[in-house]
Amino acid sequence: MPKLVKLFAGFLLLGSTSFGGYMALIAMVREKFVNKEKLIDDDIITEGIAIASFLPGPVAVNVVAYTGYMLAGAAGAVVSVIAVLLPSLVLITLFAALYFSYGEQVNAHAVLNGIMPVIVALLLSVGVTMGLKNAKKISDWLMVAFAAVIFLFFPGYGIIIGLLLVGSLKGIVLSEKKTSFSEQPAPPFKYPYGSVAIFACLLCIIAYFVVQYLFPESSGVRLFSIFSSVSLTLFGGGYVMVPVLKSILVDKTQWVTLNEFLVGISVGQITPGPILVSAAFFGYKIEGIIGAVIATVAIFLPSSLLMIMVSKFFSHYRSNRFVQAALAGIKPVVVGLILAAAFALFGTYWSNGNAVITSTLLVISFMLFFWFKVNPAIVVVLSGLLGYLVY
Repeated sequence: MPKLVKLFAGFLLLGSTSFGGYMALIAMVREKFVNKEKLIDDDIITEGIAIASFLPGPVAVNVVAYTGYMLAGAAGAVVSVIAVLLPSLVLITLFAALYFSYGEQVNAHAVLNGIMPVIVALLLSVGVTMGLKNAKKISDWLMVAFAAVIFLFFPGYGIIIGLLLVGSLKGIVLSEKKTSFSEQPAPPFKYPYGSVAIFACLLCIIAYFVVQYLFPESSGVRLFSIFSSVSLTLFGGGYVMVPVLKSILVDKTQWVTLNEFLVGISVGQITPGPILVSAAFFGYKIEGIIGAVIATVAIFLPSSLLMIMVSKFFSHYRSNRFVQAALAGIKPVVVGLILAAAFALFGTYWSNGNAVITSTLLVISFMLFFWFKVNPAIVVVLSGLLGYLVY
C-alpha cells in the first residue's frame, strides 16, 4: 500500500504541472519514472505509446494507465489515472463555477506563454535522450527524421498509426533473432487490490446500465452515456474527439452554446493535463459539481479499463522476440513523434510571446533538463511565474 501512495503522489505532481498536451505529459512521466526514479525503462514508455495509439480514448492517459500497471498492477493503473486527472478536474471545476456565476474568463495566457518554452525544451530533451539511447544505427536515425518530418507536415491519427506500423515492420524485417513465445513474468509490485479494483469497476458499469434502465431521462445518466461512448469509439486522442463533442453538446443536445464550448476547450488547453479534462467544464454546466465528476469519469474510465485489460494480456508476451523486434523498430518512430511535437508546439506559441525571452527560456530549460536533470515541475512553476510577471 505505501507504494500505491507514493505512486499517487508522483502522478498528482505530474498532473499539476503537465502543460502542453498529451506528448508533454508522456515526456514528464518518462522524466520522472525513467530518468529520475529509475523505476522503469524507456521500453515501457515506448510500449505504452504503441498500445495506446491502437486503442480508443485519450492516448496520454492510457499511457499513464499502462505505466501505473507496470509499476503496481491494476491497482497502480487506477491510482495513477485518478491522481493525474485530479488537479485538472479541481481547477476546471473551480473555473467553471466562476465562469457560470460571473461570466468572466480568467486570462491565463500570460502564464502559458512562460510555460510553453519549458515544455518544448522538455520534449526536446526527452527526444534527444531517447534517440541517443535507442537509435544505434544510421537506419534508426533515418527513421527518426522520417517520422518527425512526416508527422510535422501531415499531423493526424492515421499518420501515427502508419508510422508505428512502418517502424514495427522495419524492426521485424531487420531483426536477426528467431521468434520465440516465452511468457513474461507478472508485473512488479502486483497487488491483490488490483482484482478488487477491476471488480469494483465492473460493478460500476453494471450499476450504470441498471440506472440507465430505471432513469432513462436523467441528465446525469445521459451525460455519462455520451462521454463514455465517445471514449470507447474514437481513436486518436483529444483533438480527434473535440469536433465530435461539439456536434453532440452544441448541435444535437444543445446543452452548451458554441461560445461556452470554445471557452471549455480553451480552459482544457491552458490547464495542466490532457485537453479532454474540458469534459469537467461541460459537465458542470449541465449538472454542477456532480456533472463535472460524471463527465470526467466517463471520458477517461472506459478507455483506461480497456488499456488495463490489454496491458494484462500484453505483459505475458513482452519477452516474445517477435514483439521485441517490432518494439525495437517502433522506438525511433516514437523519438521522431516527440521531436515533431516539440517543433509543432514551438511554432504554435512562438508568436505569442517575446522572441528573446522565449528563446532564452528554451535554451536554459533544455540545459537544465538534459545536462543537470533538474525536476521539470520546478522549472514549469518558475517559468509560469515569470510569464505572469512579464506578459
